[in-house]
Amino acid sequence: MTRPHITTDVDDNGVAILGVTGGIGTGTELTAAIAAVLETHRVTQLVIDLVRVPSLAPAGLDALLGGRATVLRSGAAFRVIRPQHPVRQVLDATGTCQLLTRGLAAAPEPAGRHPTATSPPGSTTAAPPGTSSEPGRAAGVAKSLRRADAGPRLAVSTGGTLLAGRQEQPQT
Repeated sequence: MTRPHITTDVDDNGVAILGVTGGIGTGTELTAAIAAVLETHRVTQLVIDLVRVPSLAPAGLDALLGGRATVLRSGAAFRVIRPQHPVRQVLDATGTCQLLTRGLAAAPEPAGRHPTATSPPGSTTAAPPGTSSEPGRAAGVAKSLRRADAGPRLAVSTGGTLLAGRQEQPQT
């Protein structure tokens, strides 16, 4: 599996977008990128964009779940967006799809922090030193974030164990 390339965009409201390209094998790079953005920016929401990820290994799924837990502990919201078919199959099979893709719930807010779900129109993004960004990514992600998700929620521990939620039954 190839090593992923990760870009980072952070807007003025603290919405950080990590764009991943390539397979998420061990998850080491993703874990490091999440830690770096939390250390260098005041993040209110962290979004992982998987549109260019062709596969997801078990260790990569663990990295996503562990990253989610880390982000929530920091007081920010977390969400995975645009997983492609093979990645979505892994998320569905493990019962983590709704948790990760609709999981905008955040940990209790530290005093003085006010999370923002989306960037206001006309806001700009800035990439930290050593990272790159794609023109238009923030606008596309902001559009994705504005969609109202009223589906059922799942509660999953960071180890991936299904704690509560609805299992889809195969139709006969």
